[in-house]
Parts: sequence; structure tokens; C-alpha cells
Amino acid sequence: MEKLPPQIVGNCGLFAVAHELSKRGWNVLITSRNAAGPDILAYDSKRRAITVQVKGTSKNGPRDGFGVRTSTKDKPVTETEIEAKVRANTCDYWVFVRDAISDLPPPVGIE
Repeated sequence: MEKLPPQIVGNCGLFAVAHELSKRGWNVLITSRNAAGPDILAYDSKRRAITVQVKGTSKNGPRDGFGVRTSTKDKPVTETEIEAKVRANTCDYWVFVRDAISDLPPPVGIE
């Protein structure tokens, strides 16, 4: 399979999380991609609402993907970029999906 663009890999992770939440009884609303704020708004039958930020990568190593840097050329970074984003974000949950494209079904009728 040819390498997919990062936006598509992110979408695979996003839809995997939405699928799992739906299976667990949540009504899932996916927000506009690359907009500020949560990727998913969800509510259950008891009208509990949650917000979710999703990050997906096609890699599967213990520290692969997610745009995490632990140092720069000149100096070590005291807080990884992802930790700073988590602290600044007001989402209820963050979900990190590794190997987001591993369970893709084979394409049908696409050439």
C-alpha cells in the first residue's frame, strides 16, 4: 500500500474512535477537521456530554508519531509539544491511535 497523507491517517484514527464510542452507546458528532477545539463531541442516553481530541499515526513504535519532540538542535525541550497541547486544550479526553491504518478493509472497486 502506498503511504497515505497525514490528514488521511488522522481521519482513520478519528473515525476509529468515533466508531468505538458509537459501539459503546454514545452519539458522536465529528467537528470540522483542523479547527481549534475538540475533534469529537459525544453525548449518551443520560445526556452526559464529552469532548475528545484524537491524534492518529500510521507508526506503531513506543514513541513514534504524534509530532512529539524531546529536544531541539540547540537545547533539550523541558516539555514535549504534545504535553503543552494537552495542557492548553480544554477537551475532556485525548485519544492517541497508533497504527491507525492497520485495520483498513481492502479497497473495493477502486483502481
